[in-house]
Amino acid sequence: MRWTIFLFIAFLGLSCRTNKPVPMPKDTTIPRERKLVEHDPCERLHDFSSAERLSHKPFSESKRIDLVTMDRFKRPLRYKGQPPAPELPGRPHPLQKAGGTSVFRILDEELTLSEVQIERLTDILFNYDYGPNVKDRAWSTSLCWNPRHALFFFKEKQDSEPFACIEFCLECEETATLPEKYFLGTYCEVKFTLLREFFRQTGITYGLDY
Repeated sequence: MRWTIFLFIAFLGLSCRTNKPVPMPKDTTIPRERKLVEHDPCERLHDFSSAERLSHKPFSESKRIDLVTMDRFKRPLRYKGQPPAPELPGRPHPLQKAGGTSVFRILDEELTLSEVQIERLTDILFNYDYGPNVKDRAWSTSLCWNPRHALFFFKEKQDSEPFACIEFCLECEETATLPEKYFLGTYCEVKFTLLREFFRQTGITYGLDY
């Protein structure tokens, strides 16, 4: 009797091992991931004329535009009884107020843009854009803000103090305008590649390799 029970259990175990796996039902197949729709490329999408491009402030109010290089210099700490810190290199930014522990200073490279150069600059700013399929044009704000290039706008050619400024941070691909917010066209990443090359073509060398 014991041998009969043992042979019966062994037969059941063998039959379970030789059974084929049960196939998955058709309705449990894993769906494929949806393909993401690529955004339209950033390219020269518009053909605004020179007059249309120069109608935007501060271009429309200036008779001279200077391109300058600048940097943020740390202020050395000064303790009671120590002599005053030496003057920082360069000269103070005329429109950027010092704040916190740093201040922007203008470096040695500075030039007045020609009409041809202004044409190229405004073409980059206002004629390059994304296509109509790009719905979300926002981008994240970077904390690395350290503009190394700026445009100073002067009411008259002989003026010594600018009335407006555009700062460019090629490293974090952002701009800032002073003393108010001016329209510079739609943000477009290719613009900063073109601006870097434009600055290089003007002859300046500082801050282009970041």
